[in-house]
Parts: sequence; C-alpha cells; structure tokens
Amino acid sequence: MTQQFLDYLSELLQVLILGLLFVYGVYSARRYLRRHRPPRSMLLLVLLAGCLGSQQAGGPSPPVPGSTPASDSGAPSFPGTPEGLRAALSSGYPVVVTFNASWCPSCRRQAPIMEELERAHPGVVFLAIDTDQYPALADGYGVVYLPTIMIFDSEGQVVESFIGLTGKEKLEMVLGSL
Repeated sequence: MTQQFLDYLSELLQVLILGLLFVYGVYSARRYLRRHRPPRSMLLLVLLAGCLGSQQAGGPSPPVPGSTPASDSGAPSFPGTPEGLRAALSSGYPVVVTFNASWCPSCRRQAPIMEELERAHPGVVFLAIDTDQYPALADGYGVVYLPTIMIFDSEGQVVESFIGLTGKEKLEMVLGSL
C-alpha cells in the first residue's frame, strides 16, 4: 500500500469518528436541554450582550499588536489570535481564515497550499488560527472538523467555507470572485 492511500484511510477514519462524536454530542445536548431549560431571562441577557458587543465605536481602531501596516502592494498581516481576526475582519480587505491544529495531518498538507495562495493574492489577508490555543474562537465559528477554511468579503461577511483538505483550484475560484 502506498503512503498516500494510508493517509487517505487515516483521514477517512478520523472523519467517521468525528462524525459519530458530533452526532452523539448533538443528541446529548438536545437531551440535556429538554430536561434543563434555561430561563427566558438568561436568553434575553445573552442576546442583549451579543447586540451590545457587536456595535463598533466610530473612528479608526488601534493597531493590533503583531500586525504590520499595509504596503502599497498588498493587505496588512495580522496575528492568528482573536484580536487579530477581529482587526482583520474590520480592515476592509477580504480575509481567508484557516482553522487548524499542529497534530492534524490534513492541516499540515493544507499549509503549503495556503502559503502559495497568499503569495498569489497580495490584496487578501490570510490568517491561521490554532484551535488548540483558541478553542473558544473555533467554537464561536462552528468549527468541528479540521482544517476549516472560511473566506470573508471586505465587509467581514462569510462568503464561503470549506471543511477538510481543500484544493487550490476550489479556493482560487472563490478568491477570484472577491
């Protein structure tokens, strides 16, 4: 058997196991919520906090530590942190976010593709978020499988998302339309 075939089998097994865990998690959560309904006041409080947190103050935002300013030839770079993602989404540039982890074989194979795309598209911000360091951020975007690639337009709205190892051609099609 070739190494590529073994990698394929390994990824397939990972997807099957994660799928079963996901289904079991959804089932367990639904069962729990049927027995323990949160009070309506708690839901109202969560909605209110979300609305207040999404309002932005006027004026330019302060620079994010670790970011570099935009040059004439391309978009600025931002660190792969929650603050970096927030700043990138409000920068006015299209943003490509890759949620990954160091232990993920598909993520390691996806990295060179993303680096090549970053060189080919200087007007797009590319971020890599380590889900082991920032699990709450990954959960907030609904990331279940790795790698997950989310493409945002210049207004910060999700245009497309891809789950698993994604080819350069698929990503080029979306980036070409931004």
